[in-house]
Amino acid sequence: MNSSNQQITKGLFEKYQEKQNKVFGQKIFPLSATYIFSLKNGLTLNVTEYPELKQLGYWIQPADQINLRVWSHLSQPALAQKFSEITGIKSEQYYLGAVSGVQDLWSANSAAGNDLS
Repeated sequence: MNSSNQQITKGLFEKYQEKQNKVFGQKIFPLSATYIFSLKNGLTLNVTEYPELKQLGYWIQPADQINLRVWSHLSQPALAQKFSEITGIKSEQYYLGAVSGVQDLWSANSAAGNDLS
């Protein structure tokens, strides 16, 4: 890639980051992933009661407090470990999986005031 193309790419990436920072209200990481914690056996969790969870990523308040969504720069194993440490919920008490295709979900929820960051 020549220097002109590198400058264009860098400029586009910086504009993308600036836009994402405005949407999410915090610094984003380009290699972030969206995860969902699905709590088992009727267990519920209000993520607003655990401010330390903000360290793990950008959370969206679910209506049911059972399916918790987070956009995180952490790997799935690291996310699970830290989530369990903070909440005291053991990994056997939830399913954790990666989710794709929810880009618009974050913007819609942020606009509706449902963000927790």
